[in-house]
Parts: sequence; C-alpha cells; structure tokens
Amino acid sequence: MGKRQPVLPRQIIDNPKKALVKSDYQISILRSPVSSDRILACIDEGKNIFTDCRNSLSQKIFQTIFQQNIPIQLALCFKNKDIYALEFVQILSHFLKTQNYHPVLHDQILTAAQEAYANAFLWSSLELDSSKDIRPIDFFKDIEDRLQDKKYADRYMGIYLAKYPNILEVAIHVDGKPIVWPSSPTEERFRGINLIRTLTDKVAFDAKGKTIKLYFLN
Repeated sequence: MGKRQPVLPRQIIDNPKKALVKSDYQISILRSPVSSDRILACIDEGKNIFTDCRNSLSQKIFQTIFQQNIPIQLALCFKNKDIYALEFVQILSHFLKTQNYHPVLHDQILTAAQEAYANAFLWSSLELDSSKDIRPIDFFKDIEDRLQDKKYADRYMGIYLAKYPNILEVAIHVDGKPIVWPSSPTEERFRGINLIRTLTDKVAFDAKGKTIKLYFLN
C-alpha cells in the first residue's frame, strides 16, 4: 500500500506569516571555522539560530525567518567552507532529541533531511556533476577543489526547522543553481530523491527552485 499523502494547510505552505506557535530566537554568532561541538554546546545552552557573523543576518534565509515570523526551532546559516566541516546529522539528531520527538519520527526526519541537505550542498551549492562512474577519491578531490574557489566556498547555505501545530517543516536554501527534483524519478538513478519522497508527507519548492521544504506530520 502506498504512503498516504496528506493535504497540509495552505497557510503553512503559502503563507508562513500565519504561525500558530511562537518562537523565541536565541542567536549565536560563531566565527569561522565553525565546529559541530560548539553548536551542540550552544544548543544545550538554549541557542537555536547559528551563523558566522551579523552581516549574514541579511542573507535571504534569515530575512525569510525574521520578516515572516516563522516559528523556528533551529536554524543554521554558514558559508559552504564551514558547512562542509559540520556534522549535520549529529547536530540535527542532537536537537531533535532535546525536543523529545518520537524515535520513529526522529529517524524519518533525520534520514530525509540528510538526503536533501547532501543533494542541495553537492549538486546545487557546489554545482558538482553527478556520475556513477566517478571514483570516490576523485569525487572528494572535486569537492576540495570547489572549496578552494571563493565563488563556491563563500556561498551561503541555510537550513531551518519550523514547528507548527502537528507539522514540522525542514527547509534548505542554496545560493547555487536550482535544486534537482525530477517529476518522475526512476528508482535506480534517483534513490535519494525517492527516499525523501517516501519518508516525508509533502515536499515543496520556492519559485526559483533554490529552497526545498520537507513536511512531516507530528
């Protein structure tokens, strides 16, 4: 039997202004290079928004948060060179555990968000080319080469988790090319995308394809 596709309230997808849960922003400015351990410690201190400098608060991802009053639980906004050094799964898992999410939902969110995050970082933010024939050592060299180029290294990438009544939204924003999301992905070629579709209740994009949003019923 296929996974049920629930109809989410339109105000959550189209108009995040109608937030029904208040979020108190506790911003932590972490200078580059950023460490995962420092972010984990700050989460335990009650901080929930992390970036590398105050100027980055003018980035699109944060303007979206502050101007539209989205009920943010956690937000990260860093340059690619810092994003690459972070243990995203460790940070997200730690935060979800502090919020007492059900273990099954925790695993769904973690797996789907990691897939979306990795795809957005590699193929859109760094604009790498996907090839099944490339060797792992060559692929990692391509990543390192991109991160030596300021054009790619200094691009910002933003991630946030917003909690609405009974719905969790995970949004990932990139400054690179639009995020790849075929309308009818084949199982063999787009395993990550199919995994995301299986684990989420809905996937949405902004008009330019620069932001992917995953929705989970809680």
